[in-house]
Amino acid sequence: MGGWLEAVDGYVEHKQLLGQWRPLSAQKCRQVLVQFVREVDVCRLDEASLGGWVNQAGFAAGTRINRWTITRGFLAWAGVDVSVPSPPQPRSTPRPLRDVDVSALLAECDLRDEVFVSLAVCEGLRTGEIHRLDVGDVDIGGRTVFVVGKGGHQRWVPLTEASAARICRYCDGPRGWRPGALVAKDEQGSRVSHSWFGNRARKLMTAAGIKRPGVNLHALRHTAATRLWMETSDLFMTQQLLGHTNVATTARYVASRPTGAMRDAMNRVSS
Repeated sequence: MGGWLEAVDGYVEHKQLLGQWRPLSAQKCRQVLVQFVREVDVCRLDEASLGGWVNQAGFAAGTRINRWTITRGFLAWAGVDVSVPSPPQPRSTPRPLRDVDVSALLAECDLRDEVFVSLAVCEGLRTGEIHRLDVGDVDIGGRTVFVVGKGGHQRWVPLTEASAARICRYCDGPRGWRPGALVAKDEQGSRVSHSWFGNRARKLMTAAGIKRPGVNLHALRHTAATRLWMETSDLFMTQQLLGHTNVATTARYVASRPTGAMRDAMNRVSS
């Protein structure tokens, strides 16, 4: 075992010299590898023994994936040709906000907050898309907004009456209609940082008493998708709204969510 413990130390030092592991990460990864070489006979390692150690019962999925990632890198560095498939990683079901949560959140917003919250929960925009929006991208009269999404993909999104009203209140008031970022940090239209949105949303949700796990700024986008899906049962329309290139991604957003037609049918057959 002593030789393998030395190999662990050599690998950890190697990763640190490359700048890939910070001291705290190196310490935690070393603990995993030390446990591995103590519990498994590396000299007789095969796929079954490696898989058994990685997927040991009682560990959460995240821990198993962490074990798999660290040991795979170490064994490749040490020249041990044994591999095992990645542990399955369960997908969490997106958690949209309830209507009462949305109302409580908007009640905590100032005029600027209302705009980015509304664009997320009504139009389903991503944080980065809201961050990139300029005043000129919004057509109040035509009720549309021009969005630049992931990878530079562009689309027109219908602007809801609710969001249009909130944008007008903000731009008629403190923001003004000067060119520049729509959600701005000053009257000159300077852009707020990308991280500002997430930090601000967390503060607003805390103030609104929204503490359910999995609820964050991105959950507002899930809420928009869920509302449209439940109203229309139209997966393609929901995909267009969200700007997904793959409809399978949209399907994950609305997985297990009942449609309006399903709800109506259940009401008809219920006594």
